[in-house]
Amino acid sequence: MTLFVALFMLLGLSAVAIEPDTLDAQLFGGLSVYMLILHLTEPMLYFALGVTAMFGLSRIKKRSSILVSEDKALYQRIASHTNQVIVIVDKNDHIVFMNSIGEKVIGKRKEDKKRAFSKRFEDQGDYQLFRGLNSNYFVRVFKETIEFKGDSADIYYLEDLSEEVSIQKDLKQQVYKDTLTNLPNRRKLLVDFSQDLTHYVSSQKEAVFVILDFDNFKGINDQYGHDYGDQVLERVAKIFRKYSNHLLTFYRLGGDEFALLAKMPRPEVIKILNTIRHEVEATDYRGITLSFSYGTATMKHDDETRRFSDYYSKADQRLYHHKDA
Repeated sequence: MTLFVALFMLLGLSAVAIEPDTLDAQLFGGLSVYMLILHLTEPMLYFALGVTAMFGLSRIKKRSSILVSEDKALYQRIASHTNQVIVIVDKNDHIVFMNSIGEKVIGKRKEDKKRAFSKRFEDQGDYQLFRGLNSNYFVRVFKETIEFKGDSADIYYLEDLSEEVSIQKDLKQQVYKDTLTNLPNRRKLLVDFSQDLTHYVSSQKEAVFVILDFDNFKGINDQYGHDYGDQVLERVAKIFRKYSNHLLTFYRLGGDEFALLAKMPRPEVIKILNTIRHEVEATDYRGITLSFSYGTATMKHDDETRRFSDYYSKADQRLYHHKDA
């Protein structure tokens, strides 16, 4: 009888441990506890409680594993329903989690995940350049420290700004470009002078500012009209672009007036200008020979002033002196 009661009570207590929320288990368990108190000796009581605890812990561990798996699956579903790349990296800067968009951008391979994540970024001022698996992306980055699987980790949220940045760059190019000739315009000349050339000259290097003006362009407009005059300017600009490089940049100031910034000594600039002028003069413009005059202003690091207006005025004076000659 005692053995039967003990088995009955063990089953009842195990039912409570395994399915504590069901009414049948609670009634079964309650009756078992009552019989336990009435019939079991102290050693048998400890044995019964120990077995019950073993069943309960096993069940709790199993349910905990299920909950963790369910939480991970839920987190993955939530993270995948966003247009942001979500990445978690460990203290070694290695990826330990990323959503489905992240897998497309970064890649699923182990070597992709083991690459130092923070090294993928390049600061671009208002945004970051992110180097992905097959493409580069302009992104805005949000980062915070979290606890992930019991350890400290960093979670990154990457918002793709590539389309927005592309539009901004296109607009900026339009602002700095002459629409007829596709050469940089006067606004771009001022930017390049203040941000690039001034710094270049400060390092004890010589540069030259040049103004170019076509000698008989008015005759082309008067004889063939402004539409053909625009075609001539486009052809001339094409010649200028052929000689442009990181040391020579041509700009259209307006009408038939152009400018040149050259990072080289004046004799070399004069040689190049004469070569260009010969090519322009050799081109046929419906029987009219076209040429240009120019004036130069040399820029040196020991100049008393390095204002754009000073160099422009000096080059302009030499241009008209050249025309009068």
